[in-house]
Amino acid sequence: MKWVETQEPVGDLARLGKRHIINFWQAHRSLTDKTRYDYWLALCVLWKLMGKPGKPPRPFSKTPIATNTENPL
Repeated sequence: MKWVETQEPVGDLARLGKRHIINFWQAHRSLTDKTRYDYWLALCVLWKLMGKPGKPPRPFSKTPIATNTENPL
């Protein structure tokens, strides 16, 4: 994630955490709900590959994202 490296370098991808994701969402509020959702799905894949528990923080949205109890992957 190039954006994270320019804002707060983590050095190692395994150190990427929820705070980084939340900061990313705050900085990208101007993206459409669809685009933020697509980014979130990609982050879910990355989160899973890194072996992190649960899911990454969801994007901020004016329109609530439908909650899917199944894995979106």
